[in-house]
Order: sequence, then structure tokens, then C-alpha cells
Amino acid sequence: MEEKKRRLFIAINLPYEPKGVVREWQKGVGDLPVRWTKPENLHLTLLFIGWVSSGDVQKIEHCVRILAESRRAPKLRFSHIDYGPPEGPPRMFWLRGDFSEELQALRDDLGQALLRTDISFEQDSRKLTPHITTGRMRADEWRKKIGKKKPEVGISLSFSFVPRTLDLMESHLQKGGAEYEIVSSSPFGLAKQL
Repeated sequence: MEEKKRRLFIAINLPYEPKGVVREWQKGVGDLPVRWTKPENLHLTLLFIGWVSSGDVQKIEHCVRILAESRRAPKLRFSHIDYGPPEGPPRMFWLRGDFSEELQALRDDLGQALLRTDISFEQDSRKLTPHITTGRMRADEWRKKIGKKKPEVGISLSFSFVPRTLDLMESHLQKGGAEYEIVSSSPFGLAKQL
């Protein structure tokens, strides 16, 4: 019998209040051919792992827990919503965050810890561009309705927060888009003091 595979990633979930702010923005954008991200699914992907065997989940959880406990939670600042990704035609709406050395170091350390534990994944050597996907364009409908132009959407949506946990997440691919589930949450070492 073939072992069940799970599609995993490590993320920081958006707190309750900013989720509401993003939701209000989504409602006010107008009639665009976009599949909006549900508020409960708003997160910053720190490291995408991909398909892993169920037997590797505990090893990944251990790596995430050890790294979260060993450091202070990074302060995250988000400034505006715009198109993403930066290169090529727009495919999504992103809530863009400021670059953080702490966040970059956390992602790099997570990758190294997983490699030492023999968890294979495709490493991303690019500089981390913190963002939260707030919606995905329906490409065919977008081309028919909007064409190549980009309606003005860049708005200021400035807020910051200090996350309490680093989350191991599972992505369930559905016909209407992915649904995300928290597999485990690991508190940052100084989260209780903040």
C-alpha cells in the first residue's frame, strides 16, 4: 500500500484584526475576476516544503518547534496591496511586507534544519519577499474583461504585528482553490513576554 503524502509549508498566519481589514478591502475592490483568499487562509508562507510522506511530519514539526523556541518572534510590517508577482504578468493580489533580516534568517535556518533531517524540498535561494496572497486572478476571465491593463489597486494598508507562533501548515487542493489547515503551532521563544 502506497504511503499517504501531505503537501506542507511553514507559515506565519495573519492575526484576526488585519484579516478583517483585508476582507473589507476585498469587498470594496469592485467587480474584478478574482478568487479572493478567505480571511482564515491569509498567511505569509515562509518556506514551501511540498509533498512529504506522513512519516516525515514529526521530523518537520520538531525542526519548526526547536527553531521557534530558540528565537524572538520577528516584527512584521505590511505597507500596501498591489499586484504580484513582481516579474511577469500579474496573477495575484499581494499584501506586501517589508524585508526583514530576522525573517530571512529564520527561513534560511529552517531550510538548513530540514536538509540536516533529510527532508527534501526545492530550496529557494532568492531574497525573501514577504507577502500575503489576498486573491488570485482568473486568467481567462481577466483577459476578456480587463485585457492587459492593470486597474489601479495599490493602496496603503499599513500595519505591523509580532507573531506568537510559527505554523506548520497543510495545503488541501480543492476545485475552488486550496484550503489550509494548521498541522501544529510552535510558540516563539519570547512570545509570552511580548
